[in-house]
Amino acid sequence: DFFSENTVIGCVVTNARLAKAQAAKLASVSQNGIARAVRPAHTVFDGDTVFTMCTGEVPATPDAVGILAAHAVEQAVINAVKSADSLCGYLSYKDLRGNA
Repeated sequence: DFFSENTVIGCVVTNARLAKAQAAKLASVSQNGIARAVRPAHTVFDGDTVFTMCTGEVPATPDAVGILAAHAVEQAVINAVKSADSLCGYLSYKDLRGNA
């Protein structure tokens, strides 16, 4: 199946001070970045997921951290696609766009 081989896995690491439940919510909200950058995202055939780690050094609101994290995940996915090399007969974005 075509979609069974496409998975995005990531980790958001922040210095925000968040409770365990807030960190779990941050992981969920961070997955919005995958949904913004990948089509289709979060299908039953893939394992798209984001984990979070918080060092607890800085007080922060969960909403602010979530907005920034979702944007960071989106940009990370886009950067990964644009930076990847062709492999095993699958052409990369760079090769399709002529290293643009």
